[in-house]
Amino acid sequence: MKEKKKVILVRLYLVYFFTLFFALFIIAKIIHIQAFEGYKIREASEERTYKWRDINAKRGVIYSSDGYLLTHEVPYYDIFFDPLVNALRDSTFFNNIDALGDSLQKYFGVNAEGFVSHMKNIRKGKVRANRHYPIVRNISWQEKELLKTFPIFNLGWLRGGLIKYEYFQTFFPYGNLARRTIGMVDADRDIAFGLSHRYDSLLAGQDGKFYTHSVRHVEGYPINHPESRIIEPKRGYDLVSTIDLRIQDVAAYELKKVMKQYEVDSASVVVMEVQTGFIKAIVNLRNNHNGTFSEVLNYAVSNQIDPGSTMKLPAFMVAFEDGFIQIDDTIDCRNGYIRMYNQRDYSDVGTSTHGRISVRDVFKHSSNVGTVQIIDKYYNRTNLSSRDAKNSHRRKFTDGLYRMRLNQRVNTEIENEPLPVINNNDFHDLTLLQMSIGYELSLTPLQLLTFYNAVANDGVMMKPRFVREVRDDTKLIKQFEPIILKEQIASPQTISFAKELLEAVVEEGSARTIRNTNGYRIAGKTGTSLLYHSVYGYNHKEFYNSSFAGYFPADTPKYSAIVVLHAPNILKGSVHGGRLAAPVFKNIADFIYGLELGVQDMHKVTPVADNVFPFYKGMQRDLDMAYRTFGKHIVREDPSAIWVKAVNNENLYVFERKDTTRSKTPDVVGLSLRDAIYLLENYGFKVSFQGVGHVKSQSVDAGTPYKKGDVIELKLSM
Repeated sequence: MKEKKKVILVRLYLVYFFTLFFALFIIAKIIHIQAFEGYKIREASEERTYKWRDINAKRGVIYSSDGYLLTHEVPYYDIFFDPLVNALRDSTFFNNIDALGDSLQKYFGVNAEGFVSHMKNIRKGKVRANRHYPIVRNISWQEKELLKTFPIFNLGWLRGGLIKYEYFQTFFPYGNLARRTIGMVDADRDIAFGLSHRYDSLLAGQDGKFYTHSVRHVEGYPINHPESRIIEPKRGYDLVSTIDLRIQDVAAYELKKVMKQYEVDSASVVVMEVQTGFIKAIVNLRNNHNGTFSEVLNYAVSNQIDPGSTMKLPAFMVAFEDGFIQIDDTIDCRNGYIRMYNQRDYSDVGTSTHGRISVRDVFKHSSNVGTVQIIDKYYNRTNLSSRDAKNSHRRKFTDGLYRMRLNQRVNTEIENEPLPVINNNDFHDLTLLQMSIGYELSLTPLQLLTFYNAVANDGVMMKPRFVREVRDDTKLIKQFEPIILKEQIASPQTISFAKELLEAVVEEGSARTIRNTNGYRIAGKTGTSLLYHSVYGYNHKEFYNSSFAGYFPADTPKYSAIVVLHAPNILKGSVHGGRLAAPVFKNIADFIYGLELGVQDMHKVTPVADNVFPFYKGMQRDLDMAYRTFGKHIVREDPSAIWVKAVNNENLYVFERKDTTRSKTPDVVGLSLRDAIYLLENYGFKVSFQGVGHVKSQSVDAGTPYKKGDVIELKLSM
């Protein structure tokens, strides 16, 4: 018996000590966790239930140089519903869920019966809980505001279970105008091009964050928590481009007109400010051959062309700079035909009656025969026998092109600019001759225009620029100054020689059809070149580039421009640059000349009465700056007013406060499009418009009642 008690006692002791040891182990583990591992577990737990979520920053916008919005960031929303939100009482839910379903069906097409039934089942626990039920996606700000007035949702996001996610989409108020140059960046950065891409780091802003309680559910989205902390996003900076919307609009209109008439496949126009290099307009159009046009590629920046006869200007300048020719020297044009090296025939269009004529006339008539003879005589023919010696002799011509920086990129803000192709190593007998008339080399239209602009600018080559300023709302962050690419592309004597040649082309030569009688003169050069065909090479007479490059006014150049028309239909008429491209140039130049006083001779301008001033409605701060800049005397009726109307009282302008009562449609006639859109969208209108300029009329009368989401159409002054 004693032996059994002893065994039982031993077993009891073993159990006791094991239990004691296990308890001590647990206590030690708890202490260890609390002291050494607790923070890790707490962090892990917090990571599972509390997370930082991004709040997308609103991108900055891009303005034209004359103050119009070229891009506009429009907010859109995805809406979800948490039917199990803690603060939503059962009585409130069941008393209002039917009305919510009816509202969703009426305005957003949601199946009310199915929605209500499913929400009730979730609330009663009959189906799997979904605390992030999708209601509607991709709705506008106005639609989101309307939805917030619905039953249950009008209780807000904490009590009503309404969950909204905001994101922004880029809107182009002027459609295709400069679309490829303005560019875009999508949310994933998969599509990125143009100025929006180049300046993405400035435009994008900084995303914000909110620290929120999360519950894992079907889609893995967070559920908002009352103790959420928010780091507000920082809006991106705005860009002020160099593009003048009025010039851009006219350039696009003139290009579409000729493309439609001559069935041109694609085309580009660039207008540049001579002294600064600022690009005032850039149009790149593809003909869809169904009456519509689109901007899909930036032809002016990235598409290399055989420049054709526009290349004769640098060829003649090299020969003049090297002292081989003078403007009055004569060349026998052989009645418009010559065969060189028993390999290629060169002929002229419209110069068959010309025999011996001056260098000036060779250029103004764009004689291929005269041009190849000049280059052949001074750079190509040699008694040297070795290939290396011949190449060295011929390289003097291409060295001259290199000196004028024609072999380098102009390095704009726009991507995909190729390096010019100008061979400077190995030449055959016809290489230089082909180069002199615009073949066996290639440049982009913008590179060629940069050269012509340098001639207009007395030899100073400016870098083409598309952005003038970076702004934070009204605060100037950075201003981009003009950049000189080359101080002098040639001597002053050579520049004067070039200008005389270019003026002769328009006044007497191949572009005389655009000789101007409107009070100013144009200088420029026509170009017509065969396109290389994948099957026929250059052995065809069907596919051409038609171009014109030049500047105006000829005596005091302010603007330069280039027009390139790719593959016009030869059955529709002449494809010569003087007949096709030059008139486009002239029409654009006429518009600019009539638009801008700075281009005109001031003694020819009829002065207007002192009491006439074109800006009379808008934001008070903008009008104040404009009126003071022009030396007008003003009186502010209410310094705190945002929107005002300027009333002239014996040359004293009184800024009267404009009524902006939210319950009535505002009067936006006379406002700039930027101000009108800003005001109307803040009222809740959806805005459409036609034309450019200031608002001429509005489809909804000022002072009439309206509701959010109404559409208003604006007609502009041009």
